[in-house]
Amino acid sequence: MRNRWWKGTLLLATLAMLAIACGDAEEEAPATTQPVQTTTTTAAVVEEPTVDLSVPPDEPKGGLIRIGATPSYDDRLWSYAASIGMDTRIGLDLEIIPFVSIPYTQLQTDEIDMLFSCQICYGTVIGEFPEYRNYLITNQYQGFVLIGRAGEAVVYEDALERLGDEEAAKAELAESFRGKEFVKTEGFPTTFERGLLENIGLNFDPDDPGNQDVEFKYYPSMEAMNFGYLSGEADYYTGNLSAQARMLYSEELAGEYVVAAPLELFGASAILYSTEGVRADWLEENPETVLRSLAIWYRASRYLDAYPEIVGEFVGEEAKDQTGGTSLGAFVTSRIMTELNYFPLLDDAKDYMFTPGEITYFGNVVADSFESGREEGYIAEGVDWQDHEVQEVWFNRLLEREDLVAWINAPLGSGVGPDGDVPQG
Repeated sequence: MRNRWWKGTLLLATLAMLAIACGDAEEEAPATTQPVQTTTTTAAVVEEPTVDLSVPPDEPKGGLIRIGATPSYDDRLWSYAASIGMDTRIGLDLEIIPFVSIPYTQLQTDEIDMLFSCQICYGTVIGEFPEYRNYLITNQYQGFVLIGRAGEAVVYEDALERLGDEEAAKAELAESFRGKEFVKTEGFPTTFERGLLENIGLNFDPDDPGNQDVEFKYYPSMEAMNFGYLSGEADYYTGNLSAQARMLYSEELAGEYVVAAPLELFGASAILYSTEGVRADWLEENPETVLRSLAIWYRASRYLDAYPEIVGEFVGEEAKDQTGGTSLGAFVTSRIMTELNYFPLLDDAKDYMFTPGEITYFGNVVADSFESGREEGYIAEGVDWQDHEVQEVWFNRLLEREDLVAWINAPLGSGVGPDGDVPQG
């Protein structure tokens, strides 16, 4: 297993997901077409026919998947896969429909079939949308860092190198935080800041701000928060991925900002999984489409792993078109997707996200997120995560399909153009 838990040492808060804006882990998914089976007898070898993956499934949607895409990097592999013809090669039709925020209402009313979400993003809507399910973990966001201003902020990594002791470095960082301001968007949970502050020995008490060792400066929107911090307000920032990438990577702001606290100081609270959300009836009625969509995702992840700048160039341009901004370019976008996010390959996903006992096991991560969400009031009492998280069920069903696993692992194409997924060699 590739341990990627602490690799991302740069940026963003889960709350950015909420701004751009899950199935019972035990429930049975419908029966699906079985992989090739060979039965040997004394008389003959009988081979059951394989599934012709180029033919659309004979299901209500006929292989069409309407995907509600938001201005995030997390679900861009769908549109990249469609751009190189991957969906048509496996009998599907990915229709990408852009939205500026997570379109839960459109999913509930069957205007779309799928949307970007996360392990806790749907907490506030689940009371009115009990049919919601998370069926795929797309990636782990690894951009939780605290940004400070160069020359003003103590940098934990520097303190650790100088002092040679983790506890001493934490103590120095904690002392530098006392009385300082952290930016925050109104209405967003402070789960991640809480994990950081408590991990380095500072008091955190949202019910009694006077008893806290730091202060939070609240803004009405993410945009206002970004503008305020870039204009010189407050002392520390964690929030929007694009803003943090600009501070840390852009030539425009080179050398002005530093990572004061890296990902590992946020503790387990910073394990955030992005997901794809669907309705329970879509899963039940389109099981072959569901499994083929998973195959697309994991094959597309191989392109990101093998050709990060090719994928980064596509994603950067698409993100620019959807957000009305400027593309960060192939190199910077690829760094965002590979250093601030972890898109696991098929084999790594099993070890990393779906192995009980690991700190990164999705069940523990979701359970902890829901507990914190209830404490902070943005997940209603009585909502059980196991009723809405079915990723492990469907992942294991994918592994049972030898034809789909072979398709995922087949040689890659060039990665460019409408025939870019045609295997080479």
